[in-house]
Amino acid sequence: MLREFDETEQMLADTVTKLLDTEKPIADLRATLYGAAGRSRIQEKLTEAGMCGVLVPEDSGGAGLGLRSAGLIAETLGGVLAMDELIFGSYVPSVLLNSLAPSGTIAECLTHIASGRRLVLADDESAGVCFGQPADLVIEDHSCSLSMHGRKCIVPSGDGYLVTGRIGGEPAIVLVEHAHAPVTGEYRMSDGSRTLSFEFAGYVPGARVIAAGNACSQALATTRTAGLLLISSRLEAIARTALSRTIDFLKQRKQFGVALSDFQALRHRVGEMAIQ
Repeated sequence: MLREFDETEQMLADTVTKLLDTEKPIADLRATLYGAAGRSRIQEKLTEAGMCGVLVPEDSGGAGLGLRSAGLIAETLGGVLAMDELIFGSYVPSVLLNSLAPSGTIAECLTHIASGRRLVLADDESAGVCFGQPADLVIEDHSCSLSMHGRKCIVPSGDGYLVTGRIGGEPAIVLVEHAHAPVTGEYRMSDGSRTLSFEFAGYVPGARVIAAGNACSQALATTRTAGLLLISSRLEAIARTALSRTIDFLKQRKQFGVALSDFQALRHRVGEMAIQ
């Protein structure tokens, strides 16, 4: 949890908090969870406020801030139990692209992220493993086109995907548009977000190599670490909010004319929550 902010971070926290004060995060979450697929109202507001471009360099239309600022936003959203599409749709891909050697295609992708377009890292190839296993997906470069063979799973739904794989045995990252991603499954997560599975089996229209070589491995290692830090910030805030709301509920609710907070067994359980 971030406890001391500099002037820029405080302004950022105030902006997000003010935006959330005008919305109903729980109602938004339920509407997204049980409603039709699509971006939540809060995510639209965050996009309008420029929060997608927090980690995007200024020359690509972003704010050019650091990972700490992105963690602050993730923590603030988690603290009110709001959905957070920014981590996987904006911040993780921004870290990845910023970690690679600059190019026209990378600058174009960063500009898209700053404008609110979701470019999601498609890295996982096994449902039981998250963030970290080397990619086995095979990419073949035929000069003017790419063919891809392999699968990806637990991929958050996006407008485009940064797909990891190998070209000639070397790590590579390929940009694939959502319209050309071979979706074989769609799943709802507990927070209402959608995840997809892909099965690549040949030519992929419009696919472009973003980067290849050992630099990809280093960039992906940096990105995975950053992603875990951002997710941890969000989850810690959610746990803290759950504890606070539980304590408030126990103080207000009564059983047999006595507040639930006076029952020793429940007090022990709350203590265990606080420790965890």
